[in-house]
Amino acid sequence: SDPYAVIDWYSDRIGPSEQIRERSQEILRCGEENSLPISESPVWAAAALRRAGEEYDSTVSKKALKETIAADSDEIESKISELKQVLRTSSDYAYIPD
Repeated sequence: SDPYAVIDWYSDRIGPSEQIRERSQEILRCGEENSLPISESPVWAAAALRRAGEEYDSTVSKKALKETIAADSDEIESKISELKQVLRTSSDYAYIPD
C-alpha cells in the first residue's frame, strides 16, 4: 500500500499533530529521492511517523504503529535508522538531531 496513504490513515486514527504528519511525509519523500524502497512496505510510513514525532518531542507510540501493520519494533527501528541516514546527507530536507 501507498506509504503516504498509510500516514494519512494513521493520522486519522492515532491523531499525531498536523506538523508531525507533514514532516513524516517530507521524510518519506527524502527517502524516495535517495533510493530507499519506500513503496515496498508500510513499515516506512510507521518509521517516518515515529521519526517525525521524535523530532517534535511528541513520540508516536510504537505499539500503535506496529500492531496495525504487523511489524515488529526492530523492523521499525531499522527503517528509522535508514531514514535518519538519508536525512543527514540531504541538502533538501533538514536533519533535526535527537
